[in-house]
Amino acid sequence: MASPHNQALTDPIRELMDFAEIFTGVVKGHSESQVLLASVQSQIKIPASVFSEVISDTHNRLDVIEEIIPQLEEVDPDLRESALGALAKIRNLIEFCPYVINVGDARKAMSLSSTAPLRALSPIVRTRIAYPRITREERQIAQAEIAQLISWLEEHELHDKDFIRQALLVGLRRTNLRLSWFGWFGWIGTLASLREVVAAYMSLESMATTPGTNPDAEIVLRKTRAMISVVFDKLKVAKDVADVGAYGVAAYAILTKAAMPAMTHVAGLLR
Repeated sequence: MASPHNQALTDPIRELMDFAEIFTGVVKGHSESQVLLASVQSQIKIPASVFSEVISDTHNRLDVIEEIIPQLEEVDPDLRESALGALAKIRNLIEFCPYVINVGDARKAMSLSSTAPLRALSPIVRTRIAYPRITREERQIAQAEIAQLISWLEEHELHDKDFIRQALLVGLRRTNLRLSWFGWFGWIGTLASLREVVAAYMSLESMATTPGTNPDAEIVLRKTRAMISVVFDKLKVAKDVADVGAYGVAAYAILTKAAMPAMTHVAGLLR
């Protein structure tokens, strides 16, 4: 990703706190002690299938944070323990999200006082794992580019190994979904979906190693490569992908580094 010195940054803890603020904002208007998920989904107009993916991605983010906190040796052990305790409360809360939300528990687990130890560690974590902050306009440009490619792919089949086109469509739709609900999903799931897209692109690259032998694949490669370049730029993943002969491999490496430059856990999550 771009240098941290010339752009605003966020990190997994900051994203989790953003999620907590959105989440508590949704439930704070309820006076009853428990709220059915269906009620929350109706209020925020988020489909049940999308919300279940949000919860899954949030667990992944919690896993990442839980792994990195013990490695912060410069931090007082008591603060690390407090932060892990706050993390456990949030995890316990979202375990039940597919069914019911306890309003009191949600307010406590995601309150400013409860999450204070986590917030204190955010700037330190950011020195190890940092993501760029992107504007709504930047996301919308990336989404429009992805949507345009989705529309084209839906109307053009590959004569050979069309399952790769289908895999490409799955990754593109998942990426656009996460960009549509970026405040809920954040970077980890979005980068994972982009890796699905690039993995499908790499499969296509292997089909068109000799120019002119597979024109269908070459057209899809050209359009997908153009889309990746725009999306990487607008999401500040990279200004461009160096032409090293295998564009897909280079793009995949960039996404891996962007996901977790100083850790190995997310690389496993994204495989």
